[in-house]
Amino acid sequence: MVVSLSRLPLPACRKLCHSVVDGLCGREPPHREEHCADWSLDQWLELTHSLTALFRLSVGNNSSDQQVLACLSAVESGHAEAVLSVLRARQEEIHSALMDTTNNISSATLQDFDWQLKPQSGCEGGPGPALCLHGAGQRQLKHSHHFTRGG
Repeated sequence: MVVSLSRLPLPACRKLCHSVVDGLCGREPPHREEHCADWSLDQWLELTHSLTALFRLSVGNNSSDQQVLACLSAVESGHAEAVLSVLRARQEEIHSALMDTTNNISSATLQDFDWQLKPQSGCEGGPGPALCLHGAGQRQLKHSHHFTRGG
């Protein structure tokens, strides 16, 4: 939960938020030893996951400042403003990282598919020609639609 941000001095809070954004954008993520060495691993993971989710959702939903501050209502106002300032300063960078992640997932899914259409006879739906789609290393998907030429 982000409420534990209040335990940090404001400069350390800003530094942590920037480190979380760095990790979200594919660079070096924050390390507990550099920011909050006396926190338990569970506290650290909860905080970094909460901040990451906040940044993702706020940018992905194009949230207003008021919406972001409402999510941070349990945090001291100075710390909430620090989080918001980091979010606004790096919003485009976060947006680009989210788009890259989405595009990479889509691209990998499309590359894993073997897009070959192979005509076969007697394909699961009965006799006659049919188109069967074959996925690379996956079970065979079969469509038993019969195609005829208009005469």
